[in-house]
This record gives sequence, C-alpha cells and structure tokens, in this order.
Amino acid sequence: MKNTASKNFFTIAITSLMVLLCFRVSAQEISEKESSRKVLDSTDIVHKQPQYPGGQKELYNDLLQSFKTPKAPDGTYKIYISFSVEKDGSMSNIKTIKDPGYGMGEEAIRALKSIDKKWAPGENRSGKLLRVAFTLPLTINITK
Repeated sequence: MKNTASKNFFTIAITSLMVLLCFRVSAQEISEKESSRKVLDSTDIVHKQPQYPGGQKELYNDLLQSFKTPKAPDGTYKIYISFSVEKDGSMSNIKTIKDPGYGMGEEAIRALKSIDKKWAPGENRSGKLLRVAFTLPLTINITK
C-alpha cells in the first residue's frame, strides 16, 4: 500500500509538475564606494543551467525510488525544497522552504539526499563552472 501511494505521488507529480526547476543566481555585492546597490557580476550569470542526468523526469523517478509517503489525511500537499548544485555536480544546502507537515518535508529531504548521482554543473558564457541554487516543487496526492 505504501509503495502504491509513493508511485501514485510521483506518477502524478511527474505528469502534473513538468514545471522547470526554478533557479536563482547569488548576487555579488560590490563595495559601497563603487555603488550602494547589489549587482550581478557578469562572470556569474548562468548561461548553461545545471542538468540532472536524464533530465527532470529522471530526477522525479529517482526520488520515487526512495520516497516513502508519510501517513497523512487524504489531500494534496505541496512541498518546496531548496538546494544548490555545486561546481562538482553535487547537491548541498538541501532544506524545505514550504513544508505541509506530517513529516513530508523531512522525507523529501531524506529522499533527495539519498540520490548519489551528480549533476552536470551550471556554467557561464566562458565555461566557468558555477554554483546554482534551485527550488524544487513537489506535489503529493494522498488518497485511500
């Protein structure tokens, strides 16, 4: 039953969440003498986004392999997980941004941390590898 619920979750998530991973680039602050506002260093603008081996669908499939749906009332739950893809392709700083409770956020983090595949890192126009932050939305549908 638990395995079926997990497969239901990711089947629905894969088909209904073909939303691209949200990303953001960290801003670099220049000295107050030069400017009083934050700007992006042109060498840190992401030209090539990090890519998970096999793409987003494969990322959700890999999550399905280890995600165990926690017990919760029937309903649809949204979890938002943030993480960084490092220059070496590893994931770091994995944490929940939005957690509906019932242990779902912790389980999503555990499942994501259990993935040992490395991403192709992000790059700027000149090929410099960059650390890129992502937000991964997950939808969990629980029905009995």
